[in-house]
Amino acid sequence: MAGDLVLGAAIATVIDRRPKDRRPFAVQAFAERLLGEVWKRIHTKLEGVQLAYKTAVATDREFVRGKADGITNLSLALSRQAIEEAAGDEGDEA
Repeated sequence: MAGDLVLGAAIATVIDRRPKDRRPFAVQAFAERLLGEVWKRIHTKLEGVQLAYKTAVATDREFVRGKADGITNLSLALSRQAIEEAAGDEGDEA
């Protein structure tokens, strides 16, 4: 399997370097098929990191401005809920 992962990474790299209109398939879809559940866990963790970054930026802006942005807070709360639900689904399957 390690050989397949290395080959898959090489294929993804070559395809990803092409212009979008010249790619024979989407690299993300390829990664999802190649890695399956591992890809889903990695993707969920990455979304968590992105959410943490957005939350930190929103908190900083709130501190500087002295007032909260309701739309940003709602967006972050919905993102947090979606990530928690996705992470919860993993725990049920394992």
